[in-house]
Amino acid sequence: MNDRKIQLRKRHYEEIKMKHPPLLLSSSGSVFFYSTANGALRLFYSESGKNVKLPHSSFVTSRPSSLCLSPSHAFGLVFFDDGSILLYDLLENKIIKTLSKELKGKVTHSVFLNDTQILVYDDAFQLSVLTLQNYSIFGFAIQKKSLNFYQSFMNQLIVPPTHLAIKEEPNDINYGSFCVSPIFSKVFAFSLSKRIIVVNIPDNSQKLQVIYDIELKNDDLCDRPFISFNLPNPDTLYFSYTTKRRIVVLKIASENLSKSNSNEPKVIFETDLKSPPKFNAFLSSSVVSVICEDDLVYLFSFLGFQ
Repeated sequence: MNDRKIQLRKRHYEEIKMKHPPLLLSSSGSVFFYSTANGALRLFYSESGKNVKLPHSSFVTSRPSSLCLSPSHAFGLVFFDDGSILLYDLLENKIIKTLSKELKGKVTHSVFLNDTQILVYDDAFQLSVLTLQNYSIFGFAIQKKSLNFYQSFMNQLIVPPTHLAIKEEPNDINYGSFCVSPIFSKVFAFSLSKRIIVVNIPDNSQKLQVIYDIELKNDDLCDRPFISFNLPNPDTLYFSYTTKRRIVVLKIASENLSKSNSNEPKVIFETDLKSPPKFNAFLSSSVVSVICEDDLVYLFSFLGFQ
């Protein structure tokens, strides 16, 4: 890296009592939606320090398998081992819908695409888009749309931060978020044990548009490739991934999503790692970080001299 210094800030909340560590966690901005090891569901606002315990349904007895937080921080979805689904209104801290047997298998990965659409993957290897619909008198309903997908175990499922909460404090947020990049609002990425893929969901289509697809081979093979997104502006998207020995950063432009354009995203940074990676994330629009098995954090300025 160059000589520029990067300050890492840590804040410790002594007033937060956490008997059990988080088991599952979904975060957006400074809001964290998580499940503890004893099955309790909580919502933590780091700016105010509020740590709210959410109610649990007596009709659901199994443990959470996945959870996700809407971009506006207004809704939370919790999926359970037995196939049950709880939909929370996080502004009122209450359950507004309980569903069962909506999906064929147990949901292992889930993420909100926007305020009303959720991308889910289950242990039956089925990828689906769930849409929340409010029928007023009859309450909320969830519609399901299946997508064609690879029949394989998934490591990570992520979306770029295209939707942002207008406010992050419980008293100020509302049910809608602000879309900062409509171009990339249906883009997501997933990593398998030997494959990393970035795709787009075209309107009114069940067929995914593959933007980038790489199969790991030989020295690059690893049990868990890690992936991350960064959105520096509405027309540019950065995507990073790690292999057993490398960190790679791609630049995805709006033209890469055009059906008439067959060009892959441009690789703008690539370097070897001294140790196998355990985690990968962007710290800013020019710095990507990797935590390796040697317990060191490596920072790379991928837009300048390394």
